[in-house]
Amino acid sequence: MTESWMPIASSPVKGELNRLWLNQKAAAHNLANIQTPGFVGTRMVPKENNSFDQFLSREVTRTDARHLPTSSSSLSEGFSEEAVKDLSPDSEMAEISETGVRYQTLIEVVARRHRMARTAIEGR
Repeated sequence: MTESWMPIASSPVKGELNRLWLNQKAAAHNLANIQTPGFVGTRMVPKENNSFDQFLSREVTRTDARHLPTSSSSLSEGFSEEAVKDLSPDSEMAEISETGVRYQTLIEVVARRHRMARTAIEGR
C-alpha cells in the first residue's frame, strides 16, 4: 500500500484499511485451503474499541461533503487475528465481498478528504 495519500487519511481510517487488507488476504487464504484436512482459518477482527464505527458514522452522516469534520478521533491499529473453525466457501466469498465493499467505502472517505484539502489549497 502506498503511503503518499496516507497523510490525508486519519488514524482510524488507516488502521481500518490495513485491517481490511489483511482480512482480505486471510479470507483468500482460507478459501484456497478450505479442503485441507485440519485447516483452521483466520480473520482480522477489530479489538473491542468502537471508535472506528463512531468515526465512520460521523463521516457518512455529514450533511455536506464540503464541511470540515468537527472532531478527530484517534484509534491505534487495534485489531487481532481470530481463528475461524467453521469455514465454508459461501462464508468466505461473503467475507471477501463484504470486505471489498467496506474498503471501497473508506477509499471514498479518503478521496473526499483529498478533494476538500485540494479545494482549500486551490481556493475553488
